[in-house]
Amino acid sequence: MVVLAMLLPTSLMAQVLHNPYNSYGGNTPGYTNGYVSANGEYSDFIEAAQKGVGEAQYNVGVCCYEGIGTHVDYEAAVEWWLKAAEKGVTPAYYNLGLCYENGYGVLSDYEEAVKWYTLAADGGNARAQLNLGYCYEMGNGVEQNYDMAASLYLKAAKLGEVEAQHNVAQCYYYGNGVDIDYAEAAKWFRKAAKRGVADSQFGLAMCYEYGLGVKQDYKKAVKWYREAAEQGSAYAQNNLALCYEKGKGVVQDDGEATKWYAMAAQGVVEAQYNLGVCYATGQGVVKNYEEAVKWYRKAANQGFVEAQYILGVCYANGQGVTQDHATAVEWFRKAAEQDDDSAQYNLGVCYYNGLGVDKDEQMGIQLMSRAARKGNQSAQDTLRSLGLTW
Repeated sequence: MVVLAMLLPTSLMAQVLHNPYNSYGGNTPGYTNGYVSANGEYSDFIEAAQKGVGEAQYNVGVCCYEGIGTHVDYEAAVEWWLKAAEKGVTPAYYNLGLCYENGYGVLSDYEEAVKWYTLAADGGNARAQLNLGYCYEMGNGVEQNYDMAASLYLKAAKLGEVEAQHNVAQCYYYGNGVDIDYAEAAKWFRKAAKRGVADSQFGLAMCYEYGLGVKQDYKKAVKWYREAAEQGSAYAQNNLALCYEKGKGVVQDDGEATKWYAMAAQGVVEAQYNLGVCYATGQGVVKNYEEAVKWYRKAANQGFVEAQYILGVCYANGQGVTQDHATAVEWFRKAAEQDDDSAQYNLGVCYYNGLGVDKDEQMGIQLMSRAARKGNQSAQDTLRSLGLTW
């Protein structure tokens, strides 16, 4: 009988190797650049607004939007901001763009939002430049144009808009609208990271871990992963756990690694798999195959190929579940279809031996040969023992 290669993993391997692409747009009205005084409210402005004073009309709109001295009324806010915009009160332009983009007080209309954002952006409103850039990036209300998006983000970033600083970093990191430039990416990630943007803290940590645009420095990577992780970034929590597991930039500590994997596992598939490995190997926790299977299954159901393969191994070996070769075959097949060579080999063995599937030696050899051509040592050894090449 050809033997299945069914060892559980002895080390963790799933790191978030990309900087999750999360561009930001502004989602709050720009009244901080407007005319409302610290003590101003609806009753202070309504008389002048009704007489056609643009600044008062703008302020009444803010009061209606925020419920300052009156009830919250988005429709009334839009009406007053439209009046103010007709008088050339430029802060109203951005607020109208926001309302049309998000459907506050009006039906959502991206083209109308772009019109108002453009007017505000041309007047130097950084928040409008940010949101207009996002419209160009996503193709909302305008033809998608990464070059224009990057240009607008950069304008807003230079004016100090922190979300735009993050977006500029992303553009340079991925080459969206600009040439890839990791040094520029790291520069802008740093600006936003210092102002508390968790995704930028994560991005800067990635730059330090892999020496992208900065000198490689594991300790600085850990510092920024921790900053982001403590803000709840699941990606950073996973990678911080890996730093503890491998002793990169910190003293190696399986307990700390498992703690951070457990936090990250609430939202990151790699962490779910890694936490499963911790329970399967007793790394930082008491060994518990049932708990390992639980986390493998969560990751496998999301298409994570390593988890699909290992879940197949668990069913084949009866570790954490009742032994079931047919279910093992299902999971091996899912992973094999994602080109996992270990899964291809084990699925081939199942076909060759008739484990959980009708026996089909030719199909088994085909699958093992596919794995062997990818360098899978078990497949090569097995085929060699059968006197076959690949």
